[in-house]
Amino acid sequence: VLLAFAPRHIAEEFGGSPDVLSPEQVFLLHHRPLAPGLVRRALDPGAGPEALPALLGNRATPTAALLRLLHHPADPVATRISLLSRCRDPEIRYAALEELEKLGVPWAQINHFVKNLGQADLYQLIAAAPTPQRLHFLLRKFGRYLGPDATALLYGRLAEQAGPEPVWDVAAFLAGAVDSVDPAVRASMAGADTAPLLRAAELAAARDLPGLTTPDPGNDPEPHPDDPAEWPLEDAVRRLLDGRPDRWQALVRRLMTAGDLDYQGLTELVETTAAALADAGEES
Repeated sequence: VLLAFAPRHIAEEFGGSPDVLSPEQVFLLHHRPLAPGLVRRALDPGAGPEALPALLGNRATPTAALLRLLHHPADPVATRISLLSRCRDPEIRYAALEELEKLGVPWAQINHFVKNLGQADLYQLIAAAPTPQRLHFLLRKFGRYLGPDATALLYGRLAEQAGPEPVWDVAAFLAGAVDSVDPAVRASMAGADTAPLLRAAELAAARDLPGLTTPDPGNDPEPHPDDPAEWPLEDAVRRLLDGRPDRWQALVRRLMTAGDLDYQGLTELVETTAAALADAGEES
């Protein structure tokens, strides 16, 4: 977490040799912010099997790194599958899907990974469709894995953009029969009107649905201290860690066993780590 505060030469020294990433380095890849040198190491083909999943699962991973994986993958199919199934960036995930389609990857293989996405990730993947035609296509492909609220939201969007007929087509296709479609779709069919679909979407939009209608709190960074004049963590890093790769490494080892720490807890850990090394006479 704190390695991103380090001067570049310190971060790169901790990045280590071009071998498989150490457990400490993999641990850092799961947290944020990310040190640029460590990101570059994780993109190396020799970084080991844990590097890519950790990098893709971290919302702090730079877009430039994700684009490099997308457009210059070591394995065109496997890397794009990893981006589709693990990446936290919805736009990159959607772009990976398009690349897999261009490569002719079977839909059965794509579906195997898409159906295991969480509701928020799946909704965002389909919602990234740039046109009504593409939205209609993706709803037919993946709509069976959506819950009722996500379905209502996307049906409402499709109806607003292209009228009710594409929604009727998707709903009947997914249900297997016209008589089995959702009540809002049935009402829309009966009146040849988009209004029931839009009302259903409005009701879903009014609900608290993390990742769909409201931000996912699990993906929001912790707030910084309100007073910009008081930045104790940054001050502690500058005073106690700058220019000391030994202290950075000791700090990471302690972080791995410390559990979740808030801002104050991180500040105290920096201070106690530096003090312990000084008391032990390990500093040169």
